[in-house]
Amino acid sequence: MRCFALCALVLVVPFVAGCGKNPTDNLNFKAPPGWTSTPSMFGFKVWIKGGKSNGEVVVLMDVAGKADVKLDQDISKEIGGKGYSGNVGVVEKRSRIKICGNHDAEFMEATADKNGRRSQTQIVLTKWDKDLYIALYTHPANVAADPAGEAAIRSVCPR
Repeated sequence: MRCFALCALVLVVPFVAGCGKNPTDNLNFKAPPGWTSTPSMFGFKVWIKGGKSNGEVVVLMDVAGKADVKLDQDISKEIGGKGYSGNVGVVEKRSRIKICGNHDAEFMEATADKNGRRSQTQIVLTKWDKDLYIALYTHPANVAADPAGEAAIRSVCPR
């Protein structure tokens, strides 16, 4: 399940190279209570349920200063068409949703099989000012989704 976080990092690092800020700096982001967070790096932060590798993670990325229609479409198309890095996951559902009251966001659900384990990932992409935010929640397919993880990726709201 860590592969989702790593693949997402590979997808976004070219856009955020040189950016060392915490992706939550300008947000009222609600991380899942009791989950362990990693240090922020390059606009990227991870929260792990139970503080160990149990397959449940929330990832938040800030593609700082790069929010334009083309980049948003390119990232959405890349994730939606190829999964996270070629053949790691398959997007099965896409929709437009509202977060933070009445703010537009794109929502995707994906599944993946890696090393004989099936996982499910929910993805929210949204823009605030000039920043593009990508939030992911991944969990093993045989484990019910944690409502705190699902709520976290929908809390990408400005302060």
